[in-house]
Amino acid sequence: MNCSLAGIPAVKYNLTLLGVVSTDDEYWQGGSTTRAFRYQNAIQEPPLTIAGQTTEEMMWDKLFCSVSGACRG
Repeated sequence: MNCSLAGIPAVKYNLTLLGVVSTDDEYWQGGSTTRAFRYQNAIQEPPLTIAGQTTEEMMWDKLFCSVSGACRG
């Protein structure tokens, strides 16, 4: 499919609403550091995203805005 012929001006292959989620960096081979995700270190009460408290409606609004460009105030 040719998106430009279909009238779609831009395409994003990987849409991650929260970016890459990780906990603290960890030391790895040779003293280098690497991103890590340790579930026990990530648990928050109440559970939060990096965007703070969000609702299902807010997440759908963000997705709609990023896909369509029609953002609601």
